[in-house]
Amino acid sequence: MSTPSISSTITASSSSSLSLLPPSHLLEISLISAQNLAPVSKSMRMYALTWVHPNRKLSTVTDQRVNNNPTWNSKFAFPIDDEILESDDAAVTVEIYTLS
Repeated sequence: MSTPSISSTITASSSSSLSLLPPSHLLEISLISAQNLAPVSKSMRMYALTWVHPNRKLSTVTDQRVNNNPTWNSKFAFPIDDEILESDDAAVTVEIYTLS
């Protein structure tokens, strides 16, 4: 079972929806690691979810090392349309979870 350990939103959450038009841009995100996370359990095998739009969440692999400094070295690519680029409240969201 997954329990949230840390939730971080880079900017305010996005209220715009993705259009059905083909994306005109590609947002690439490298999620390398996290450091000094709060020890929420003894078995801190962690993974992260990231997204620009809540209907398209992508996950890292689970770091099998049991510590509070997970490393993922994951790369993600999200299609981004002009509506998101022009929005004042577009966001990239990263949530970190631990497996128990």
